[in-house]
Amino acid sequence: MTNFIAFDLFLFSIGLYGFIKTDNILRLLMALEILFNAINLNFVYFGNLYDLSFKDGQIAVLFFMALAAAETAIGLTLVLGFYNSKQAIRLEKINRLKY
Repeated sequence: MTNFIAFDLFLFSIGLYGFIKTDNILRLLMALEILFNAINLNFVYFGNLYDLSFKDGQIAVLFFMALAAAETAIGLTLVLGFYNSKQAIRLEKINRLKY
């Protein structure tokens, strides 16, 4: 039990550190995915730990996986648009959304 929570906390901290410290949009999206996966692991683990009859943790994970897929699709579309207009994917080079 404690090994799983330690691993999940490690994943969450890697995702949070990557989200805060990066200036590259692709790395930011990857860090956000790691963060979401750590949260999903928590939902599954604690849902199975308390033996919920409706498997609420797994239902929440399915919802968040769909949300993460939509976030990734929109994020990659924005990255392609930024790259086509500014020729950069760094956050400091993209200071405005206006072309």
